[in-house]
Amino acid sequence: GKVKGGVDVKAGKIPGSEDVLIVTAPYTADVNAALSIKVFDSMGSLYYGFVPDGIEAPYAIEVGNFTGRADEMCIFVTSREFTAGKTKCALYNLADGSYIGRVTPKDVDKLPTQNITVSTFSDDADLVKQQLIFSFDSTGDVYYLNCIDKSWTKAEFTLSENVTAVYDSAFPGQLIASTTGDTFSEMIVY
Repeated sequence: GKVKGGVDVKAGKIPGSEDVLIVTAPYTADVNAALSIKVFDSMGSLYYGFVPDGIEAPYAIEVGNFTGRADEMCIFVTSREFTAGKTKCALYNLADGSYIGRVTPKDVDKLPTQNITVSTFSDDADLVKQQLIFSFDSTGDVYYLNCIDKSWTKAEFTLSENVTAVYDSAFPGQLIASTTGDTFSEMIVY
């Protein structure tokens, strides 16, 4: 069958090697064939695939060092349609797709169910102990999730009109935003 709607694409390097793996997850869950996360090597060959247990597609994914262990890169997976306090989140090992464990944020505020974008954030130049940034599309709320201590922290700002999500930048402690609408040449730094 055909899969329509595009995929989310993230990449990460396997610790201790030069191998880069490309992680993909479908943007929609309309087709059964699109319910798996697929990981490819840098030549485009399928490395492995898996269906996250207990997490509903479509998925929001990110790749990073979320455990704080220098020898472990992870795939973070949650449902793109996120209900704070109810939607499951999990970590998988990037090298082989093995399950690392659930990540259940502590002290989650009550937010309505809405679509999210997940990205990484680190104030550490070595990219160790990365956090996740959740951008909520309906309310404009932004939260940080630390997978090590499960802390869930509301950002001091909300997304302004036409901003769809925030992402880490090359400048420590600063985020950049993606926008829609008539903001063709505008760049917003938070």
